[in-house]
Amino acid sequence: MRPIDQFPAHSFVARTLKKLNHGKIHDSDPSSSDESSSSDSYDGPGRPRAPPIADRAPRSSHRKRHHHSHRCRHSTRTTLKPIAPIEYDGAPDSRLFSRFVTEGTAYVVDCRVPKDRQVFILSYYLSGPAYDYFTHKVALNFDQFTLSEFFDGLFNYCFPVNYRSEQRDKLERAFQDDKSVSAYVHELEELFNFIGITNERDKVIKLWHGLDGTIQQALWRDQYNPDINSWDAV
Repeated sequence: MRPIDQFPAHSFVARTLKKLNHGKIHDSDPSSSDESSSSDSYDGPGRPRAPPIADRAPRSSHRKRHHHSHRCRHSTRTTLKPIAPIEYDGAPDSRLFSRFVTEGTAYVVDCRVPKDRQVFILSYYLSGPAYDYFTHKVALNFDQFTLSEFFDGLFNYCFPVNYRSEQRDKLERAFQDDKSVSAYVHELEELFNFIGITNERDKVIKLWHGLDGTIQQALWRDQYNPDINSWDAV
């Protein structure tokens, strides 16, 4: 089983990827495909050799720009400049992966990048194992990958097969300890979302038994019960 297949449909990772298949990605400006072809700025496997979006700036001003900055075509509907995604290095961390999916998707859409170049553009924001994936699995025919296929493959390449089991183990070991209640609740909610746990009673019981003993006693004293009260009530 692939790592991505371990996540139920209601988990955060699965829901993030599902958005790509439900009309969230729109066709770019048809005229944009006439500006440049994929082959004009690509030399085969390895890092692309030229800025992939729009015409290049004059050499003198180009030096002043960050080497990952790309000029994007601006929509007349907004004056906001598209925000480039934070570089993803392939770390097996659901939060970092999901952030890259969300930010990367928004970036290529806001820049109105043609669909056959979206994956190519995102390769500029990969490093480590994540860029290895692009080089070994995608580079030769990047224009044939949809964003959904690209992100699926990226997850399977960078995450271990037993990742979900590891997160379950992490949940089992999650206790309040010296954390504040709000910090502990946030930690649990993240794990619930990534694993795909939706049963409220299971959540309440885990929260209750992970809280500091004095807090549990106070809850009992105030006549709260993990088998009765809701998550919000506790």
